Amino acid sequence: LGFFPSRTGAPLRCNLKQIDLTKVTETLAEVGRIGPTAEILQSLQQQIPQATLCFDVLTDTGQVAPGFGLECRSQDWPSFFQWLETQQLCRSEESQACLAWPGYSTPPQTELPWPYAWIRRSLDSQPKLPVLQRSINHVKLNILGNNVQAKAYLMWNLNWMN
Repeated sequence: LGFFPSRTGAPLRCNLKQIDLTKVTETLAEVGRIGPTAEILQSLQQQIPQATLCFDVLTDTGQVAPGFGLECRSQDWPSFFQWLETQQLCRSEESQACLAWPGYSTPPQTELPWPYAWIRRSLDSQPKLPVLQRSINHVKLNILGNNVQAKAYLMWNLNWMN
């Protein structure tokens, strides 16, 4: 469970982590919102068992704002992106671009110069090679009524190899 200011206006964002997808509709009803159609949830349940449920609480009224999100993490991203395509939530080119993102980059593999601080650190007392590890963090489904939109969140992490 996490609370933090939302990006716009006065709402407070609430994230409920690892919600069983069979309980999303029930959880939303408890906070005063109607959930997504059973069809999209049943289809999503075949891809992932849990998601992070995100919604905004209006600080002036205490009511839950319209719409919510489901942050989805998958053990099988190719299948998940195929599902997004069949649900018409993304195009094939978008899936391919996201699936091409995961991997590793080292200074010799890149065309652009690496930040000076990273190179300097790699030459310190115990020389280590900076490695950027790229991965798909999650795909968020934003749901407002019958409108569903998907957005991929890609990440990178700086690691050091001996």
